[in-house]
Amino acid sequence: MLSERRLVAGDMVYVNQSAKHGAGVFASTGLPKGTIVHIAPVLLLKKDDLNVINETDVAGYVFTWDETRLAFAMGVGSLFNHSSDNNCFYEMWSIGDVDSVSNFCYPFNAFRFVTLRDVACGDELTISYTSEDQPDLWFDEVN
Repeated sequence: MLSERRLVAGDMVYVNQSAKHGAGVFASTGLPKGTIVHIAPVLLLKKDDLNVINETDVAGYVFTWDETRLAFAMGVGSLFNHSSDNNCFYEMWSIGDVDSVSNFCYPFNAFRFVTLRDVACGDELTISYTSEDQPDLWFDEVN
């Protein structure tokens, strides 16, 4: 029995309360740089529906997929919190994309979360919410 409240989400990660914001994703074990920690199938939504989405609790959990669509990451994918000193990054994979290392052909649209550096057991796994297209945060960062 676990001594703390947490949701185990595979061998490498679990979900727990985060000091950054609500729930977060944490390392269940030490993770070397380049480890794929989660593959999250995505539900694609029309950007035209953003006004409706912004009226719901889902608003803070969607990613931009392309010019016309947003993505809601399934699994724990939408629970990775932001850090400007992020220890993970995510990649977008579309149906039919083939991973050149594993030769895995994606049968679904997905985000793949990968460690940028070695991560210790118990550390929160974070990504950057900024990009060239979206250089500014829309909230105050918690360190």
